[in-house]
Amino acid sequence: MKAKLLSTLIVIALLAPVGCTASPQPTPKATPPYGEAQPLVDLAKTDLQERLGVSFDKIAVQSVEATEFPDTSLGVPEPGHMYAQVITPGYVIELVVDGTLYTYHGSGERVVFVPNQVALTTLPPALGLQTLDGQGFALHYPANARLETYEDYLRILGPEIAIRPADADWGWWGWAYEMDIWVFDNPDGLSAADWARQHILSQWQEAAGGPFTGPVNDNGQINEDRVAEVSVGGLAAFQADWFGGDSTRRAIYVTDGKRVVSLIFNLNGTQINTEKHRFLFYFFICANLCASVSYFLYPVENNPIARVEEDLYALILSTFRFSE
Repeated sequence: MKAKLLSTLIVIALLAPVGCTASPQPTPKATPPYGEAQPLVDLAKTDLQERLGVSFDKIAVQSVEATEFPDTSLGVPEPGHMYAQVITPGYVIELVVDGTLYTYHGSGERVVFVPNQVALTTLPPALGLQTLDGQGFALHYPANARLETYEDYLRILGPEIAIRPADADWGWWGWAYEMDIWVFDNPDGLSAADWARQHILSQWQEAAGGPFTGPVNDNGQINEDRVAEVSVGGLAAFQADWFGGDSTRRAIYVTDGKRVVSLIFNLNGTQINTEKHRFLFYFFICANLCASVSYFLYPVENNPIARVEEDLYALILSTFRFSE
């Protein structure tokens, strides 16, 4: 009996695995919070850290959105540089430091800083509008728009959109709408019409025969069929239209007797011009081969959001008022 038990124990011992400690499993690598965009986010944060001189952990990521830029400038072209006119996939990266929003555009292995950032404000999401308190004036504009501040003027930019008709071989990318706001002194207390006429003619004279797109003919006279006296927010205003590049521009001048506010935007939407886009592309690839290039540039009012854009401008203008 003892012999049988001893044999059984020997068999069990032989069958038992040598070294019962389980081998360690490799720890799975953590997925970066922003996936493929993580290297670009890190580059943007590093650049902003150097710009502001703040610690890395004080930079918060507001958003990272995939997008397509119209060319290799990533939407931030530098004067004097040429860029390949090809759709470039990338990201819009928004960072926040001490309540101020900073934007970067990134693609591949580089990021570019988008200048002129503004402070964030907390807005009631159900309201749909936010208030701009400017230099002696105020107005409302859509909450999803962005406000950029420059040395001499302000700019309201709608969301970035991309349009690619199903029956065409081209596309368009840019801001859904855009309005520039300028403020001027009015020391003589002129009416909006009188001040605007003097301003337009002064700009024409400063151009001195150079490029000028205002509503003035070759004899230095204002084209009366391109101007009109209108009303904005119950105030007398002056309106001027002119052809600017590939679309018609409209300026609205309004005054309280002390200052003049000029609001400038595209009329009937940002116009898409396929001839212009094709010309830019072929000029880039043939710059060193073509002795001359001839083409016709006719703007086409074919932006599908043109009517919506007009309504947005009307909404913004209807809320305009002067403040103390």
